[in-house]
Amino acid sequence: MITTTNPAIAAIEYAITQGLEAADFLRAWLHGENRTKQFVLSELPEHTRDAVNVKREPLRFSLFLENFDFKHQRGENSGAAYQGTVFGYIRADAAHLQVETASVRTGGKRENRVGDIDALNGESLVIAAEVKQSILRSDDVPEFEELATQVANQGALGLVVALDFAEGVREQLKEMGLEPVSKQELADRVRLWDALKQKVAVEALVYYVTRIEHNTPLRTRVNKFFASIEASMLSNPAVIEEPDPAVGHSDTSTSA
Repeated sequence: MITTTNPAIAAIEYAITQGLEAADFLRAWLHGENRTKQFVLSELPEHTRDAVNVKREPLRFSLFLENFDFKHQRGENSGAAYQGTVFGYIRADAAHLQVETASVRTGGKRENRVGDIDALNGESLVIAAEVKQSILRSDDVPEFEELATQVANQGALGLVVALDFAEGVREQLKEMGLEPVSKQELADRVRLWDALKQKVAVEALVYYVTRIEHNTPLRTRVNKFFASIEASMLSNPAVIEEPDPAVGHSDTSTSA
């Protein structure tokens, strides 16, 4: 009678009950088991992926932040490119909030917004962002006093998003209770996003330039930039090259 569920011990007990040499029987049993395993492993397909056939999704929003020319171009509304970018960023990063904005030529007060871009939870303001497509200097700081007051009164986060900040400006804004964010800081944050989250930001950016800003030169330049990324994917799916900066740059540029 076999008294165990262990296969090896059960085999020995069986051999003893049959009058066989336990060691010989066990050796034969293990040899047969190993042959079975080897057969199964030889017949099973390998669970490996061919790297050549793996489609690598480009980090589109990172590429845009790092390579798109944000200098004001003739025919474009000044600041629209960067406001659309920040709208895309907040829309993807705060997907649980309702994000509102308007054309750069539409003041926030006119539409009962606190910042250029507001993000709300129902009726409650959560984030208000002022966007400046320029390098902020000390004499620019006073224009953010009203933003600081309103976000403090509503318990919201106030962002001042600029291309960069002159020395001392960050400290001044922080003393007002505002959070300064540069383009490089946006790029550093977005670099940690996966491709799907970046795609959400790109779609929001394209929505902004197409349906909110209604600016044909900017829409054309943005679409050409992303078309260059898709073209790079088709030519070499395994390697996503950085778009040529000239693709997102007009020959008729003016100073920022």
